[in-house]
Amino acid sequence: MKVLPILLIIIMMISVMVLSGCEENIPPLSEEEKRFLGTWKGPSIHVMAFFPYRACSFHSDFSGYWEIKDGKLIIELNTGKLILDYKFSEDDSIVTITEEASGYTGDYIRQ
Repeated sequence: MKVLPILLIIIMMISVMVLSGCEENIPPLSEEEKRFLGTWKGPSIHVMAFFPYRACSFHSDFSGYWEIKDGKLIIELNTGKLILDYKFSEDDSIVTITEEASGYTGDYIRQ
């Protein structure tokens, strides 16, 4: 009879150890990164969303992860990596993004 409670405690301890390793260490957002949080509407129907846990989505079709590194907005998608220059204006309500590879530039307005 005493074996069952001991067995349950052992199973719970193992579960806690296994599950505690599941959470990825995500560094806190810098002040610069916090400026991106939220939803942004761009030219035509382009919509971008940046989330605090560093996930992002584009046009409801693409999703990935983002960070600011060496003054660039880096977005990792399943299809590849985007390296973007950016400049905020209008009290951070507009961000102008330029893709290095293609030269595409667009203004995105905070929603």
